[in-house]
Amino acid sequence: MKIEDRDNRFQIVWDLGRRCTYACTYCPPHRNNKTSPIVGFDDLKDSIEFVDDYISMYEEFRDKPYRIKSLSFTGGEPTIHPGFLKFGRYMRDEYGDSYSLNMTTNGVFSMKQAKIYHEIFGGTISYHPEGKPREKQLAIDNIMVLAKKNRDGVKKFKVNVMFHKDYFQECIDLCDLLTKEGIKYIPRRIGDDGYNNKTSIEKGYTHIYNAEQEAYFDSYFGKGSRKGRMCCGGRDFCCDGKEGTTFVPSTNFYGYTCFVNWYFMYINQETRDVYTHQTCAVNLDNDIAPMGTLDESDKIIERLEKSFYIDREMPVITCPKTFCGCGMCIDKSHKQDDFSFSKINLKYNEIKLPQDTQYISIKDRMSEIDRI
Repeated sequence: MKIEDRDNRFQIVWDLGRRCTYACTYCPPHRNNKTSPIVGFDDLKDSIEFVDDYISMYEEFRDKPYRIKSLSFTGGEPTIHPGFLKFGRYMRDEYGDSYSLNMTTNGVFSMKQAKIYHEIFGGTISYHPEGKPREKQLAIDNIMVLAKKNRDGVKKFKVNVMFHKDYFQECIDLCDLLTKEGIKYIPRRIGDDGYNNKTSIEKGYTHIYNAEQEAYFDSYFGKGSRKGRMCCGGRDFCCDGKEGTTFVPSTNFYGYTCFVNWYFMYINQETRDVYTHQTCAVNLDNDIAPMGTLDESDKIIERLEKSFYIDREMPVITCPKTFCGCGMCIDKSHKQDDFSFSKINLKYNEIKLPQDTQYISIKDRMSEIDRI
């Protein structure tokens, strides 16, 4: 299989911390709590120069500039942080249209806030059916505000409907409403660890659906959808020559060459770690580990400068994992394909033996924090 990016976007997923207004049973502790630190304006402002320098180097060595550079804030719930909205306004004033500003939110805030977010941000509203009736109605009301056209006539929000196995009909009813209102949505299976991860299933983080429920997913995604995945960002890509694809039939890319670092960066504000990607987490040494930290971001920049300007050679990740939870929408191939990267030489990494591979996953880092 060969996948070719068509979105031409660099996306920074900026995780502001696990603190959330919800406590969904399917959200594991490394993604959700009530105690993570609150993030202030200065915390975010201090890191944006590093982010901008990082992306600019990658963009210089592409054959065409990025169509979109996106800051996508997530958590937890990003809107509970007092510095979040102020930083959004700062980005608009200082960087203009250089970056699109996005957030992933549960939509549980006042209508007044929704109208403010509508003009500054785009992104995703995630509908969580385990919420209280009042919270769920508030989220739906805010979806009707956020997912409509803004003053520029642009729809900037879509909806992820989290299809809970015990609230399945409720989720279908919401999707029917969204269809009627002309609002873009994705019916999301619950589970980012793969459909056959026994531990995740036992803890309730991955749901097993009955035959009727599977038939609903198949009617939307196509037959056999359980083993595949739709791009959670709603991106179109080319898969084996088929343009306009949004769904891949398999999420196992072990041994594939992957250019995820040319399209993504993940910042975890709570741990201060910087990864290539939120769920992939494979770095340029082919370890499953951070590239570095926000506190020593100069070292990340220095390494890129050496690769681009001195060595004139950029490592290419060779996937060491058997499950891709996100990022399947960008350039990857079962063979050593250069995807027309002509401004830099490419050095294809080899997959290391397990005993030689460094493993510092985001989940591991959160567990370290919780033990302190």
